[in-house]
Amino acid sequence: LEDNWQELPVAANGVVGHDDYWERITHFLKNVIPVCAQYDVRMAVHPYDPPWLPRGYQGVDNWNAAPATVLESVQRYEAIVDSPYNGIQLCLGTCMEGLKDPKTELLPIVRYFAGKGKIHKIHMRNIRGGLHNFQEVYIDEGEASFIEVVRVLRDAGFAWSYCPDHMPTHPDDPKAYQGFAHGFGYIQALIDAAIEDDTYAVRLSPEHAKRLRAIAKAEERSVTGLVRLIVAAWLEDAYLPSAPSSDAV
Repeated sequence: LEDNWQELPVAANGVVGHDDYWERITHFLKNVIPVCAQYDVRMAVHPYDPPWLPRGYQGVDNWNAAPATVLESVQRYEAIVDSPYNGIQLCLGTCMEGLKDPKTELLPIVRYFAGKGKIHKIHMRNIRGGLHNFQEVYIDEGEASFIEVVRVLRDAGFAWSYCPDHMPTHPDDPKAYQGFAHGFGYIQALIDAAIEDDTYAVRLSPEHAKRLRAIAKAEERSVTGLVRLIVAAWLEDAYLPSAPSSDAV
């Protein structure tokens, strides 16, 4: 945040007060979300980036401006029309930019919206730092532990898209092609690791975990491959025949 932010010129949108901003949001959601429900279209709001700016920043009281927290602002937004069609494009980087301690404050936000089935898209952007002092970095070197994020989404049955976002550039990669290639590969690795994580199987049932590893060994498959075949049936006994006792692990 600039030390002289109060001296910055008013932006092109002009002056927008707090109540006006929320009135516009409310009008939009109450008219659009019913139509979305009719045609099975899920809307997903991206939090204003960066959040928690002071009210009046360049003339605007942003809808996720201070003193409300990132979580409080988005909770208010989605509660205006509480519908599965009124969700969030959860940008992890944007959220962390509004948190004093992203390492501890991010996961509760992910858990809240994942538990309600309100995350329709997720931006896997990482940062160093936090509120009013941050730097966007590569996906694997920031404050957040993204494997923990993916585990939360996995347990909530998240079935939408993961996207790399705002990847850094360097002189030999001015358009961030390398950064995005790294991001897509890293996200796929996170998903695979979360699926194959033994704790996932153990959470379902210790017996199923044991039998799953036995079948993987007997059929020379990876646990990941088996889970992809089986998870839709939620590991029902009909889809997990007993493995030979000699293959038990």
